[in-house]
Parts: sequence; C-alpha cells; structure tokens
Amino acid sequence: MTTPLFIQRPILPIKSTISRNGLSLRIMTYNALAQCLVRRDLFPENGNGVKWKFRGPALESELMIYKPDILFLQEIDLAKYKTFWVPICVKLGLESHFSTYPGKHHGLVVAYSKKHFILKEKNEFFYDGLPTSANGSSLLVPMNSLETKNSGIVLALEVNKQNNSDQSSLNDKAFDTVNEGIVIATTHLYWHPFGSFVRAIQCGQLIDKVIKFSTRETSNYSQWPIFIGGDFNSSPDDLPYQFLITQPHSPSDINKTTRDIAVKSLLYLYNKYGAEKEQQEPETFKREEMVQAVDDEGVVTALDPEYIDKCIASILPFYWTENSDRTPVKYRAESLYGEHYRKVDPENSKTHNPDFHEPEFSNWAHTWQGLLDYLFLLENVEACEGDPKKRVLVKELLKMPTGSEIGEAGQPRVGEYPSDHLCLMATVEI
Repeated sequence: MTTPLFIQRPILPIKSTISRNGLSLRIMTYNALAQCLVRRDLFPENGNGVKWKFRGPALESELMIYKPDILFLQEIDLAKYKTFWVPICVKLGLESHFSTYPGKHHGLVVAYSKKHFILKEKNEFFYDGLPTSANGSSLLVPMNSLETKNSGIVLALEVNKQNNSDQSSLNDKAFDTVNEGIVIATTHLYWHPFGSFVRAIQCGQLIDKVIKFSTRETSNYSQWPIFIGGDFNSSPDDLPYQFLITQPHSPSDINKTTRDIAVKSLLYLYNKYGAEKEQQEPETFKREEMVQAVDDEGVVTALDPEYIDKCIASILPFYWTENSDRTPVKYRAESLYGEHYRKVDPENSKTHNPDFHEPEFSNWAHTWQGLLDYLFLLENVEACEGDPKKRVLVKELLKMPTGSEIGEAGQPRVGEYPSDHLCLMATVEI
C-alpha cells in the first residue's frame, strides 16, 4: 500500500451560509518553508521530512488536491520559483507573481485564477523604506538601523465576467456578482521573540498601503473587498492582530495582555537601539523623558508610561483605514477563521482569547507551536450597507488539526505535513 504524501484534511461547510449564486473562490495562505532556511539544528528530529525530495511532491499534492483560486505563499525559494512553483500554478490555472527583498533567497508569491480575474494593477513594497509613524511625527521607537528585509505585495483583480458561463470546479453554473473585482495582498512579517512592536508597525504599514492602493482617485477599487493572507508571526493577543481586528483609537483601548507584549517589545528595542538613537537625535530623543528605571548593569528595566502611550499612539492611525487624502473610510476587518471557525469546529476554536475564536495553531515546529498565519477580510462598510449583496459570504473552511491530533513531534514529517506551517483555506462567495 502506498504511503500518502501528506495528511489530507476535510473542507468543512458552514451550514448557516445561503448561496447567492455568486462567484465562489477558494483562498489559501501557506508558509511553505523555504528549503534554503532548513537547518538540522532547527529540525533535529525530523529525519527525511526536511528533505526536498519528500517535501516537494507533498507540497504539490496538497495544492493540486485543495485547488485554490487565490493563493498566498510565503518562504518560497527564489531558486525553485520558476522550476517548481510556476508549473504547479500553471496546472491549477493560476497566474503567479513573485516578490522578495533584494538579496534574499526566498520571498512571496501571490497567484490568482486566470479564468476568473484580469490583473488591473500590482504594487510591491519593502517595509524598511516606508514611514514608521502614521501621524507624521518622527519615529519614537528606537529601531533606526534595524533592517528587517520584509516585504509585501498587493494586486487589484477585476472579475472576468466573460467567463461567467464557464465556472471552476467549485461551480458548474453561471455566476452573478455585483462586485467588480477584489484586492488581494500577502506578506511575511518580522520574526523575533520581542519583535511585536516592529510587527505592529509593519502590519499598520501594510493596511495603510492596501487602503491607499484601493482608494486612490486614479483607481476604481474602493468598493472591492480586500483579502489579505500571510504569515504575521503574531498570536491573536499580539499587537498586529489586536490593532487590526479591534481598531483601537487610543492606548487606553488596548487590553492588558496586549499592552504587556508591547512594553516588553519596546524595552528590548530601547536596550538594543536606544543609545544609537540618542546619539543621532539628541534634541528629540531624550533618555530622561523615556526611561523610568535602570538596573546595576545599565539595562533599562522600565519605560515611562507616557512614552509607551506615545509610541502606541504613533502607529494606531495606520489601522484606522483612511483614504489616500486622509479622509476617513470605514472598513470592517475580520479574520475569516477567527470569525467563522467556531461554526464548523467549536472544540478547536476555544484556545485563545474568548473574543477571538481562532484555531489552536498554524505552526507546529520543534521549538514552538502556535497560531501565526491568517486570512483577513476588509470590507468597505458604506458600500456593503448600500448594497448588501456586496458582502462576502464565507462558505467553507479547511479543517485545522488539534495538538492531540498532530502529536508532539514537530513538522515537517514524511507522510504528515510538508512544512512546519499548515495551510489555511477558506471558500468565499463574492
């Protein structure tokens, strides 16, 4: 008997969803684990599971079985993109685009169904070159010389209505959608145990970029739904998730757990980059206004609460979803799994903050297990209120295993999962 290449998971229907005969799409995000990043010290117990000759066929098999129409990939080897990933996308009928920071050996891929969409516009960006403060003030967070090499890519896709009588495998009937198109984006945020504040800035930059991309006077995308998928390297209690989903307008709106994460991250950044920033900006970055306590070895152990609030306040406006001319436009943000997974797998959606019903994990490695990957939806509230048919329906979600189901051993493993991350996939109707 042939050993399966990977553990196939069921696609769970959301029973409360009523179809409107719209265009159904499977949207997937997947950190596929770049082979150039694989080291035995990171995967000491994985045996042949980390070898490409086993991982490659399993990754291909996963995609060919799940058949995404929109695909977000992270950690894609530059050397394997054209020879391995492009042919897979061609088999799936997807047009793909690769993006990476100059000099990196892995990057991002975003791909879409050529049958259903026409590319209108594409924008790639690097976080290191973007404004780090949303309110125009100089950066209060000491990270001047930090080079993250993280990036993002955003596409505007117009629905190809000429093909509305030739549906994908999900439908064999004509579709009818009032949405003229969608905006899609993917990213891979900064990784560091104390990098929460950096990730919060990057996620804010991403949202700011995507909203401005969608609402410029020269574009027609302001009423199109926005789908963002990627590896955010953040738990649901971390700053990026909380800032995006709850959209707090002041530091006092942030819960204690998230604020504690922010404080630890700021302390790390101050101790690592604070002295450098003091030398570079002595008139504006004054230690006596920011530091509250120092230990005997000169390590900062407490920051002034007012300084912490100023740091948080400097990036919150990124998440307020404004037009390119800074006039407000309200977008409703949701995590597709956080909002809907409890409807299909309630026992595996109770593991985080009770207000956010995400599955237990998406990353299961030797040294760490937890939720890092997300599919987010942003919808223009005014557009949806004017025409409820513009609302996106979430119809299905790919099942996520529990810790007891996956076992103690880290992934990837032969015959189980070909990456240390698991893909997420949602079927939506627009």
